[in-house]
Amino acid sequence: MNPLASRRFTPEDQQAFARFSGDWNPMHLDPVAARRTQAGEAVIHGVGGLLWALDRLAGEQRGPIARVRAQFRKFIYLDRPVDLHVVRSSAEEIVAELRSDGLTATAITVTLGEPAGAVLESWEDLPPTPLDRSPRVPSLEQMGALSGWVVPPAADAGASGMFPVLCGHLGAGRVLAVAQMSTVVGMACPGLHSIFTELDFEAVTGDAPRPGLGWRAERPDPRYARIDLRFGGSGVRGAARALVRPAPVDPPTMASLADKVSPGEFAGRQALIIGGSRGLGAVTAKLLAAGGARTWVTYLTGAAEAQAVVADIGAAGGRATAIGCDIDGDLGAQLAGALPEASHIYYFATPGIFRQSADAFSTDRFEAFSQAYVGRFNNLCRLAYAARDGRALNVFYPSTVAITDRPRGMAEYAASKAAGEVLCADLVKAHAGLAITAPRLPRVLTDQTASALPIRAADAVDVMLPLLRAERGPP
Repeated sequence: MNPLASRRFTPEDQQAFARFSGDWNPMHLDPVAARRTQAGEAVIHGVGGLLWALDRLAGEQRGPIARVRAQFRKFIYLDRPVDLHVVRSSAEEIVAELRSDGLTATAITVTLGEPAGAVLESWEDLPPTPLDRSPRVPSLEQMGALSGWVVPPAADAGASGMFPVLCGHLGAGRVLAVAQMSTVVGMACPGLHSIFTELDFEAVTGDAPRPGLGWRAERPDPRYARIDLRFGGSGVRGAARALVRPAPVDPPTMASLADKVSPGEFAGRQALIIGGSRGLGAVTAKLLAAGGARTWVTYLTGAAEAQAVVADIGAAGGRATAIGCDIDGDLGAQLAGALPEASHIYYFATPGIFRQSADAFSTDRFEAFSQAYVGRFNNLCRLAYAARDGRALNVFYPSTVAITDRPRGMAEYAASKAAGEVLCADLVKAHAGLAITAPRLPRVLTDQTASALPIRAADAVDVMLPLLRAERGPP
């Protein structure tokens, strides 16, 4: 079935919708911040995608829109094809889907008809919701008591320019009000750590007691980290649901490791940590430094995070240096100051592990993983071994229990890690003085594995510290 419409959302589209709606949540706009969310990279505003779909559906002139129900099931990533499909259509109802990566990302049901003659709930007592470009971070317990009134932009927000056909059907005021629900969820409640999951609104003839949109949060559900909201204003009323996603997982402080690591137990190690700005790499860097090792911490995009790791190590009296490094680039040049000195290398470079896909196996994903876990790792080992000029070299290669456990959707990841294990064994056979350990790690709590739902994940310190102690010491 051919799509009714297709497009790719760009960073410029995101900026435009943020200016229009007031939703500046960084998971839509900041690729560095977004990589520390469940999405793993920047994704479009769900409401922005919905309004685009409604604008295209309205262009078919099937009749006025009375009610819209939407479920935001999957993320829609920037610069990837998005298709709008009409599943079925009648004089009373249109069922449509936004599809991306072969999956239904947004399910849409549009009821056709005239606006309801309902009078909006009177919310004159709701306090203003003062918002700038910094999202709020309330706790789930606090959310149940939150409410407010979001005022419309002082100047023309450009609804008719962004969604011209939809404005002709619903009116620009209603379109803006729906867009402002993106602002409520992404900036106020849940705010920074939010995932919009459901939206249900209807057009009404009653108007709000003042310009803007009123909202109330209710029924916080800690079992699913979920909050429901009601809203109304500018000719619409409805309900929404959102999840509270986990906050980024920060590495432990050096102070918190003082009673876990004995001073000097890693003294003499010259440790190069590839991918040390966050996650297991940052934990490893701090554990080694707490035990007296000299460390180099590399990063690709997380410069500020790597500098924070180095600063914490330095404040505790340790020695650490941050190095910008792209494993797809010239490693010899980028790591020229560290490779001859490094007695130990820890390899945590990785693409995003979890990626939504309708395919059981993606050749492109497998090749991306294999480049990182096999090809680039082999290149690094070759360069490091040559730079050591006959001195012993110890390499840590984190493999995974996914090779045997086979979680759904991780075939490419598991297969490439298995190939990496074979490479490790052959490298050791071919190079005297090279030792590589490749333990199969369990699911460890990091930015990539954090989930809104309770899923068991091991503590990074508990996993890594015994492995570091078991390694061969400095030559």
